Amino acid sequence: MSRERVAMQKVKELFRLRFELKLSIRKIAKCLDISTGDVSDYLKRASKSDLSWEDIKNIPHGDLSNLLFPNDSDSNKYPC
Repeated sequence: MSRERVAMQKVKELFRLRFELKLSIRKIAKCLDISTGDVSDYLKRASKSDLSWEDIKNIPHGDLSNLLFPNDSDSNKYPC
């Protein structure tokens, strides 16, 4: 069974908490009420895509989803 994707608004907050506030994966997960696995997964996806916080904070949600999930034809189903 596949997991439901985290809303892009929450994903952007995840990156802000990590890169601006330097919070740990565990603290980010607790703040956003998501799993530590989800936090790690999004951080790895951003790293793999060579996305910095400066890039991420200026990218529209739909475009960010496409960058984080490049091989997922359903990425446009998650616009928020």
